[in-house]
Amino acid sequence: NVFWSLHDPTLAVAGYRGGQYRSAIYFTTEEQHAEAIASIQREQNTGQYRRPIATELAPSPTFWRAEDYHQQYSEKHRSGTFCR
Repeated sequence: NVFWSLHDPTLAVAGYRGGQYRSAIYFTTEEQHAEAIASIQREQNTGQYRRPIATELAPSPTFWRAEDYHQQYSEKHRSGTFCR
């Protein structure tokens, strides 16, 4: 519930924002994959969105830690223009 409440999951490749801002759920097991599908379906069925949910669902890629200037980004940049 927290994941869905923190962003607009209907934004796919939202013009000015670009694809890097599309939300995503990455899974490492088939159980996680099934849970993610069920979560997306439940959220879409709430009826609160005018567009379909565009959250990416994919196997977990190799994780690379971001550069230091990206760490704790929202705490360092409190302009209010980012996700809640």
